[in-house]
Amino acid sequence: MSKRVIFRIDNDGNFEQGFTITLTIKENGEVCVPEVKGRLKPAPEIIELYNQWQEAYCSWGQNYRGWRRRKIDVPPEIERNCAGYSEDDVNKYARKFEAALNEWLDRSQLQELREELARTIDKKDSASFIVQTNCEELQKLPWELWSLLQDNYDAEVALSRRSVPKKGTWKSSVKILVILGSDKNIDIETDWNIIRKRLPQDELVPLKQPSKNDAIAILKERHWDIIFFAGHSSSQLDGNNAKIWLNDQEDLSQEELKDCLETAVKNGLKLAIFNSCDGLGLARHLKTLEIPHSIVMREPVHDQVAQKFLDNFLKSFTRGASLHEAVSKARNELKEIEKSSPNASWLPVIFQNPEEPPLFYRRKNYNQLLKLVLCGMGALAKLSVGIATLTLGAFAIFPPSQKACDVQLNKNLPLSCGEKALMNPKDRPPQLKKEEGINAIAQKQYSKAVELLTAAWQEKKDPETLIYLNNAKILADNIPENKIYTIPVVVPISNAPDFQSKDIVKGIAWLQDRVNKNPDNQWKIRVMIADDGNHIAQAQTIAKELVKRSDILVVIGHYSSHLTTNVKNIYQANKLVLVSGSAASQELSDTAHVNNFFFRSTLNTQMVSKPLADYLSEKNYQNIAIFYTKGQAYSESFKKEFKTHLNQRVKIVGDFDLGEDTFKLRSNVARMKKEFENVALVLLPDAYTTSNEGENQLAVIKENNGELLIAGSNTVIEDKVLALGRQALRKMVVATPLYPSSSNKKEFQDFWGKTEKPTWLVILSYDALQMAIRAIEIQPNQPTRIGVQKALADKGFEVEGLSGKITLNVSDRQENTTALIEPDCSAEHCVWRPIQK
Repeated sequence: MSKRVIFRIDNDGNFEQGFTITLTIKENGEVCVPEVKGRLKPAPEIIELYNQWQEAYCSWGQNYRGWRRRKIDVPPEIERNCAGYSEDDVNKYARKFEAALNEWLDRSQLQELREELARTIDKKDSASFIVQTNCEELQKLPWELWSLLQDNYDAEVALSRRSVPKKGTWKSSVKILVILGSDKNIDIETDWNIIRKRLPQDELVPLKQPSKNDAIAILKERHWDIIFFAGHSSSQLDGNNAKIWLNDQEDLSQEELKDCLETAVKNGLKLAIFNSCDGLGLARHLKTLEIPHSIVMREPVHDQVAQKFLDNFLKSFTRGASLHEAVSKARNELKEIEKSSPNASWLPVIFQNPEEPPLFYRRKNYNQLLKLVLCGMGALAKLSVGIATLTLGAFAIFPPSQKACDVQLNKNLPLSCGEKALMNPKDRPPQLKKEEGINAIAQKQYSKAVELLTAAWQEKKDPETLIYLNNAKILADNIPENKIYTIPVVVPISNAPDFQSKDIVKGIAWLQDRVNKNPDNQWKIRVMIADDGNHIAQAQTIAKELVKRSDILVVIGHYSSHLTTNVKNIYQANKLVLVSGSAASQELSDTAHVNNFFFRSTLNTQMVSKPLADYLSEKNYQNIAIFYTKGQAYSESFKKEFKTHLNQRVKIVGDFDLGEDTFKLRSNVARMKKEFENVALVLLPDAYTTSNEGENQLAVIKENNGELLIAGSNTVIEDKVLALGRQALRKMVVATPLYPSSSNKKEFQDFWGKTEKPTWLVILSYDALQMAIRAIEIQPNQPTRIGVQKALADKGFEVEGLSGKITLNVSDRQENTTALIEPDCSAEHCVWRPIQK
């Protein structure tokens, strides 16, 4: 799990009056605990002490000659105040500032923030820390010196101005542009050697002291994943005339640089590093660009400090450390040279958008690639190598083949038959063998891919790896095209909790492996993975693409009812069957056998909601308050069917939208507890189709604190709920379309491992594919889309799934597999179990 801690400091404060500070903690992109506010007390001496240290540092750096050719290049505004400070003076002012900084933070009103941190963040957690503020004086401060973070979390602290939507997915190949600017009085050869040592040679494109026109053209007309700028940069304290020097005569002005980098961001830029003489100032001038990540130097820096940081940063980053981890390791290495270069470890700073997931470097041809701008990394060397010739012409256009696994068709779409990874974890680096196997598929080296993906599967039982392994085996074995049935599975990878997509794909991968290993089968199943982003527009784009691929006979998906209702007509109009293991809204039920192209292995909301309504009646509850996600198909449908089953046996005393403000929802829970007797809370979140429903369902449970019964739909079933613990879950019952049987558990663990646990989503996704395969294999001739629809619509259709016999009444499954479950917290960790009657 990846946690992010954000300290947001409001813009209306200052050092004379103090600041309001808000603590937000997120897990995998979702707020996981209520926000906590505190107050930073007035402390005008902090910035004064920092300025004293800054002046001493700059003065020492300007005059110290112990660093080869180059001394620190001090901006004129600071240089005029310098009066010949010694190294001891720098250290003295540093100690005074660090002590004052921690004394200020210790006496500020932060007790609630400290307590929430202690409760939520453990030392072993993978956590990143961000200070979000527009105050430039606060941005100056080295927050990693805060003893709270240093002593308890060994934290790397990034800075942020504001949150913006995270940028799109990574490009499919890496391109690194190295712009070598003016080298007047600077040592650049060491920097260039570091880059060549740490990064792949064939990915580097050097551009030495370019003209302004050439630099602008190359920056704007080509996609670059990594751009190193090396040379001089400067800006004035009043915020004007920021520039970088391309050669001894020409520079890029602030506006020209912003224009170039704005285009680079649109083309996929992910990280900018300004390690030049005025890195922090330059970064401020580029604040409107919304670059996802930046690394800068807080103050002017010696070449050797910058070079040591660059070498250690790239070493860690290219070996799998996250951006935060790599900067932290490189910062710690700088402490080794602080006897000769005081406070060198204070200098590196990360700027980033708080919404971006942890950033990992991707090697050549990995699916998720680094987008990096490295501006003025100290100084880059004179080069005696020739400059690569860059062709900026148009690429050849290939006519679409309209086949499911056409690499060119899928290149810029979130679709993959194995040529790119879609499901790498967001909080840790990708598995190397898996990435190499995927690269082999992309290069059409299928036997090599089988070898690599087999090794990856043996290392870690990852469902995406297994699907791509079986796909590669089909091609390595030269199976005829008419014996390959390609079936896409559409999942919400990029905008939903990981478990949803992972559980679905587990079920699909498991059955594909079984079917393809069966020697009686003369045909094979190839699975395509598609990401609908849990977003209507992206789901519709995916649907429109899939219906065009003539070799696709049936599609498994989508996860959420809301998306499925918005794409169903696209599949139906193109006579392509859609089978879902999870979309349960009653609205999806069809009454016409002939024109129906949607089927499901799960139960509809009418069936699943009934035992929950009956339970409340049997327990003689007189009042209920419903918390649901207004306007979302599943949540609205469950609520409607649930109320119908209640048939006015219970009074509804509250009707609350989970999309509302968290504070308001918590107040409504408190009001229900205070104003009504014999009341239960009914919790019906949708499928993470709104931004705050996940956070808000947890807030409802925590605010209730186990006092009232919570009756929930199956969208409540997740690990974050179980993590709330015994007290919060003391009174809870949840309706689920299926509770895996003991035989399900044994089969599942025999295949996936003893520590893994089957879920209703794994089992019913497996069964959705089982339905699709059965509809293909029972066709007497070469299977067709219409043949699949006729097979499933036939009143005599029947197949045995992991959940038992499956028969259909038009769209809907007829067998009632519903179960009521509750949390069992008798052991160290809570788990779900069938309700104890």
